[in-house]
Amino acid sequence: MHPKLIARDLLIAGLMVGLVTAALAADVGASAHVVLSIVAAVLVGLCGHLLHEYGHLVASLLSRSQVRFPTRLSAPLVFDFEVAVNSRRQFLIMSTGGYLGSLLAVALIATLLPRDTLVGQIALGLALLGLVASAVLEGPTTWRVARGAAPPEAVLRVSDSAGA
Repeated sequence: MHPKLIARDLLIAGLMVGLVTAALAADVGASAHVVLSIVAAVLVGLCGHLLHEYGHLVASLLSRSQVRFPTRLSAPLVFDFEVAVNSRRQFLIMSTGGYLGSLLAVALIATLLPRDTLVGQIALGLALLGLVASAVLEGPTTWRVARGAAPPEAVLRVSDSAGA
């Protein structure tokens, strides 16, 4: 994986931790508290998306799938799953990894962020929304493949996944 992408994602996670800490320390009711809570919660949601993507990646690597990594920092996905050379079983393992990553994100947010705070409530809502989005957008394809269909020839791809 391209070191710049790992650095990008660690920077996002570090920024999220800092903003969540600031939001939890801010005076409740102050406009700064509201703004910090919203921005921090959005970053928590972004980190939830990254956990989903890294769940796909870890599962792909554990199943010895062929993947390619993006080279641009603006890439929203952390890798391309090479459908043409990977098996149906590898596709299902990769898919499951994403769902597990999303569940982990929800569990971490529900466990670590106080639910009686604005940042905790917004972050948990965004994480649950991400979980629903995964089920709606990815679930039908996973279900079809699990029932015997071939993996789709085209999955969402990183625009420039030249090997890095």
